[in-house]
Amino acid sequence: MAQTNSTQKGTLYEANGFKLLNKYGLVAGPGPAGGASNIPDLQIILASGGKPAGLELKMSPTSAGGLVMQYIKGKWELGDTGGKEEKIFLEKIANDNNILQIANRKTSPWGKRVPYLQYDSAGNKIYRGNITPKQAYKKDIAQYGASNEIHVNVDPSSVISYYNTKKCYYMNVGTHGFYLLGSKDPLGLNDELNRMKEPLIPNFAFPVHIRCRCQPKGGDSYNFNMVLTMKAAGKSPYNLLPIIESTGTIDMPEFNTSQNKILLKAFGV
Repeated sequence: MAQTNSTQKGTLYEANGFKLLNKYGLVAGPGPAGGASNIPDLQIILASGGKPAGLELKMSPTSAGGLVMQYIKGKWELGDTGGKEEKIFLEKIANDNNILQIANRKTSPWGKRVPYLQYDSAGNKIYRGNITPKQAYKKDIAQYGASNEIHVNVDPSSVISYYNTKKCYYMNVGTHGFYLLGSKDPLGLNDELNRMKEPLIPNFAFPVHIRCRCQPKGGDSYNFNMVLTMKAAGKSPYNLLPIIESTGTIDMPEFNTSQNKILLKAFGV
């Protein structure tokens, strides 16, 4: 299946980030994680070497992953995780926040209505009323779109814990900057910044929520899914890998600001 444009940009962002940090000796390994979801996007290190630490890269505070939702024999279920760690994590988030109970509750918009797109026990799509996918989407977006979507706030600590299990303790959001993921700072960057009497790297504190929606997939195809999304919060004083969103390339003028040079100094550059 061809990559979406946003996925291509994300892959390019990882590759460009690795290339840039490699020039400064701040990245370990042969390259970025690429499509692997069970390891950090990049492994960053101090200029002096030592043990690397995981860095999660996001172009902007948007989706943090998703799972298909399927209507089977009269009730909503989550799609197969395929044994993928990221999908298993999202399944746990959904269960911890009672997403299926909410969707199947007879008083909720999702529980009191019957979708035109359904699935058989083998996971194949079927359309109620023997109508076309295009006709079905028009009816389902009217039933489940806009104010009928499910939105549930999620404790950000659950997202932090997920990344920490991958030994990922830092996050760079291209549009917003560089953050700690939790209380650990294995590279000791804040200790060095504190010694330099400079602003510290803030902890990730973006609001996180679950969104269940009816989503077009191109052509006449669509599905229902649950996505974990982040909303923008305060910017970090540092941005290790600032992005030009339209291309997925690194914003070099932003990278070379005096503030970012302070962060590079903390890395030992």
